[in-house]
Amino acid sequence: MGTRYSTQSTSNYNQSPPADDGSQTAANQITWAKIKTKLADVLKTFAEAINTAILEHLNRGPDTKTSNYTTIASDYNTVLECSGTFTVSLGDAATMTAGYFLTVKNAGSGTITVDTDTGGDQIDGETSVTLNPGESSSFMVNNGSDGYLEMERRDPAWVSTTAASGVATVDSQSWDAGYDYEIEADGIVPASDGVNLELLLEVSSAWQTAYRSGTITMETGGSVTGFSTDSATEITLTGSGATLGTATNEVASLKMSLTNPGNASDRTIATWKMGYFNSDNNWTTVTGSGVVNTTGAVTGARIQASSGNITGNFTVRRKKR
Repeated sequence: MGTRYSTQSTSNYNQSPPADDGSQTAANQITWAKIKTKLADVLKTFAEAINTAILEHLNRGPDTKTSNYTTIASDYNTVLECSGTFTVSLGDAATMTAGYFLTVKNAGSGTITVDTDTGGDQIDGETSVTLNPGESSSFMVNNGSDGYLEMERRDPAWVSTTAASGVATVDSQSWDAGYDYEIEADGIVPASDGVNLELLLEVSSAWQTAYRSGTITMETGGSVTGFSTDSATEITLTGSGATLGTATNEVASLKMSLTNPGNASDRTIATWKMGYFNSDNNWTTVTGSGVVNTTGAVTGARIQASSGNITGNFTVRRKKR
């Protein structure tokens, strides 16, 4: 696949041509055979060598891998497209030398572990890193040629998108640790007039029933309402006295952030903003935050109406911490 570019040099170039004394002799005659051998052929060979070296240097693949693999020198600047659950071992850093780099992409549904083939080599001080489905990362031999640097981690921005139509709940589950999550929704309309929009969080495979939350609600006309709920069975996303309506223009949009929900030693906090015409046809802006009343990694979120079904477009996005 890829090969590090190396400087090319000419060969058969006559750096010491015979002296030309000005006499009109056969030795001093200019002939095509002499030019071709000493100049044209040299330049042709030189240009072709440069072209070959550049093509090899820029050849990124991708190169498909489906089982354990140890990288080699010719993987330089290559993308390894991996499918399955296995380990990619980065070749000996001293052999690859400083500046050697490649990219590993998890193109499947399994887990790709990236470690080093030489025991003394590490990746930014770690023995290994894990690439979840959709993630990719680039690795470069450090300046001391005694380990690797993780240069860039990319993960799929959008985890899931749901166009819900008359459903009881919209669920997003199987969240991974080490990410921040965002939930965005638009076109939210309940089946019943005058209901609230609610949030539940999943911990230890169970939807929790104890939360604390608070909102600041601003309605058309300048009224501002604040309230808090202690030990409620859900987090209420809509504002106090500003429920959702079912009229054509009474649709809601939502943007919510959950920071490091995979942290098992702390409580996960959700913060959000909503904008909508409420059931009284007043424009409403809501800012709120809520927390689940237990520690443990949050692995999912559920959006629901306080009564009946909901319709809307829901998207979950995550970002590596």
